[in-house]
Amino acid sequence: MSTFFDRQFDGPTELFSTPHVALNAPHPYTDDMVAECLTAIGNNAQSRITRNCRIYVDGALMCPFESRDVLRQIAQSGPIREVDWAEVFGGRDFLIFVNRAALYSSKLLSASKAFVGTFDRRFGRSGISIEHHVIIGQYAETSFGVHIDDPTDRVYHFNLGPHSKHMSLWPRQEFLAAYRGDAARLRRTVDHSEPSTYVMPVGSAFFLPADYHHIGSSRDGVSIVVALAFSRQSESLLLREALQELRQLVPSTMPLSRYYRDFVASADSEDDVIARYDQVGLSLAHRHAVARRLSNNSFDEIPELNIPTIEASTGDYLRVDVPVEIVDAEEGAYVYAGGHRAFVASEKQVQDLSHLLAETGFEIGPNLGLDAEALAIRVWLVATGVARRRDVAQQSAQ
Repeated sequence: MSTFFDRQFDGPTELFSTPHVALNAPHPYTDDMVAECLTAIGNNAQSRITRNCRIYVDGALMCPFESRDVLRQIAQSGPIREVDWAEVFGGRDFLIFVNRAALYSSKLLSASKAFVGTFDRRFGRSGISIEHHVIIGQYAETSFGVHIDDPTDRVYHFNLGPHSKHMSLWPRQEFLAAYRGDAARLRRTVDHSEPSTYVMPVGSAFFLPADYHHIGSSRDGVSIVVALAFSRQSESLLLREALQELRQLVPSTMPLSRYYRDFVASADSEDDVIARYDQVGLSLAHRHAVARRLSNNSFDEIPELNIPTIEASTGDYLRVDVPVEIVDAEEGAYVYAGGHRAFVASEKQVQDLSHLLAETGFEIGPNLGLDAEALAIRVWLVATGVARRRDVAQQSAQ
């Protein structure tokens, strides 16, 4: 099925190379999703906000401890459209920027998975990765000046309102030539040429290609933007993914906590450490990385998994059309769903899993004659979204 992104890719953006504003763009994003994201960050038990969230006031980065208090104040103000931003920020310019925003809103991630559909599969198994940003503010210019994003990124900005936003662009090569390779500058110092400026009315989507230096502004009032960044899997990104998986597949023999007390403590010999990683190998680690990403519809954000008890999971379930990836092991197999990994240890468990995935549904309950391992994998499939309660799934399909 053709998605909004398929049509944009094949049409006005010319294979994601040309800036474009799509008026009245279809999208699933709501104020509630943005509010859920800010509330989750503000309510975190830590005294400072996550590094994924930054707040700027009059261009200056706010202290992370004070930032958490600000987000809590916003969350307590009711619906996000009713927030008195002038009271929160004292009438000053402000910008709230959240990276990896779907980590803090399950609604946001679910909506995007349905919205993007199978667009990521156009680019093969190594393909692309996708990440959310939330951008809220009223400001004369973004606090990081005229800058350029990662060369692998292509970004859609969906403006939820209530005011329009502007984006000014300069071609990359001309910008670098004019300023001797300086990659970011204050707006007032960029005078080599006039930018191309695009207006993002409420309800529109602006596509930002990679090959442009840019700066945003929201002078007319507060704008709330949900952005989707599509990243092509470059060599460095593929290597980073593989190394992340390699570290998870090879358990550490020396917990980091020991180093707090013992400076002379050391890990295994260098040869032993490298040998343990060589035993898995970068190629196999890459297969795991690809399986994890594809099982999450190519989204980078993988929220924490909450596994319910068998008692709480008892019921009749319907298989949902979501990706599941399997990587064979010497004994058993690794299964990936929703970006999460489980290990099934025996050939019988692998066969049971294959049977479950081929069926349209299954039951969970203590009186089905299933062993603990069989029940556990069913509960895990439910927790990762592979199956939903039959009545809920049927209502959603109507």
